[in-house]
Amino acid sequence: MLAKIEIVSPGLHSTIQDRGRYGGLDYGVSESGAMDVFAYNCANAIVGNQEGAPAIEILGGSFKGLVLGKAMICVTGAVTEMKINSVKVRLWENYLLNKGDVIELESCKAGMRNYFAIQGDWHGLDQFLGSFSTDEKAKIGGLAGRKLLRGDVLHVEWALKADKRSLATFDDPYFRQMKSRVKDVRVLLGPQEDAFTFEGINTFFRSEYEMTTMSNRMGLRLKGQVIEHVGSPELLSDGIPFGAIQIPGDGQPIIMMADRQTTGGYTKIGTVVSTDLPVLAQTRPGEFIRFIKIELDELKKIDSERAGRRNVPIQKKEETEILSSRQFTVIVNNRQYDLLVEELETV
Repeated sequence: MLAKIEIVSPGLHSTIQDRGRYGGLDYGVSESGAMDVFAYNCANAIVGNQEGAPAIEILGGSFKGLVLGKAMICVTGAVTEMKINSVKVRLWENYLLNKGDVIELESCKAGMRNYFAIQGDWHGLDQFLGSFSTDEKAKIGGLAGRKLLRGDVLHVEWALKADKRSLATFDDPYFRQMKSRVKDVRVLLGPQEDAFTFEGINTFFRSEYEMTTMSNRMGLRLKGQVIEHVGSPELLSDGIPFGAIQIPGDGQPIIMMADRQTTGGYTKIGTVVSTDLPVLAQTRPGEFIRFIKIELDELKKIDSERAGRRNVPIQKKEETEILSSRQFTVIVNNRQYDLLVEELETV
């Protein structure tokens, strides 16, 4: 069956993303992919997709879509109010939608990005180097390498398999930090820590840096105490990993993110560990980052955390399939209540 979802309102900025584009760095092609890999992986796992399937990355909420055929969906990520046909429903859980259903996301209350996964195989997307991720600079991937627009229709073919699933636990630092004004992210020094004075490195780890409105998918620009260089802030260009922290001449950190360039010529004081990158992806302008120094012997523990994020904790009602979903309006004591009811079958 072909599921179709029409974009009624794409919100501030929505694009198609997957786990990223690999193998193109030698040719100057950015990796792109989901900014918040944790929320992205959860959305696909909850709808039952294979790892690496495309999803919609929604910045800031205020998204609205119209279902033109049955579709199994899940939305994860930033804290926002989600409605199906004006009925409030939970994030981090899957829902079977019918033709004519409307799904809406309000503006984000905490965090910055939501991930909208649709079960099945996507059709009509541009693929480049094995990835459907949208890179707007290079105009590749997604829908003609651009953001989603009102009137776009997404096509996904699915097999009508609709197991009821949700996230099993919210006991994770990711959720606790989502609502925090100050985010703690762990950093491994290098590769150019010797380009900074002793005082400069101390300033970096003892200060709080504010996220600015100049941040985007390419990099997060921070402002705060100036980090002092030993000499020139520039060097011969070298590779830039996801989470690298560049310090240009003004002494203000720039954290390189999913759409970063492949090489750069500013000194890098350190790199944020992969497990903490989703926290950065959900940090809003006006919130603060506090860098926590880690040592090499701590990486084993962090690698274990990273593996845990690949194995998403999904709660599944065993052998339970969603047959249908219907909306009801109930009036009690002159008050109207809108309800969404799912019909389940144990097989």
